[in-house]
Amino acid sequence: MSTPVPGLAQRQADARHARGRLTARERLALLLDPGSMTELAAGAVPDALGDGVITAQGGLAHMPLSLVGYTPDMPVSGFWF
Repeated sequence: MSTPVPGLAQRQADARHARGRLTARERLALLLDPGSMTELAAGAVPDALGDGVITAQGGLAHMPLSLVGYTPDMPVSGFWF
């Protein structure tokens, strides 16, 4: 399990934005209907490094949808995609 590092998540997001990229969370929010995104297990480990995976539920064209998003430059369960 990752040990929380204060401010690390924000620094990683800032680095992605500097390269013109969005975070996985931002990409999912753009895909779903405005205001419908609910992140699953949000805040379970605040400000932890994590593995770059976001799970969420929301609506797309007013239909319920569950999604998984990942950040391609982060290892997921020890593997790079």
